[in-house]
Amino acid sequence: YDFRGKNVIVTGGSRGLGLVLARQLADKGARLAICARDPAELATAEADLTRRGAFAVAVECDLTDPARVAEFVAVARQRLGPIDVLVNNAG
Repeated sequence: YDFRGKNVIVTGGSRGLGLVLARQLADKGARLAICARDPAELATAEADLTRRGAFAVAVECDLTDPARVAEFVAVARQRLGPIDVLVNNAG
């Protein structure tokens, strides 16, 4: 699968496996929207992905809150366009 130019959501994308996956997707040319609960970790992850040359959007989101999930997806779609791939990594 060619990720170049694809719009990808990665939940739990600020650390651990989620961040590793986001980095790999960034290296393959994906445009990313990541979410996590910790705003400081998100800012660090977003900066890391941007340094790699990726277009990255980071949104604070607790996936147990349906309203926040809807907001995250709306922001991702607004900033990236239609979502091509979902990596549902968050526990």
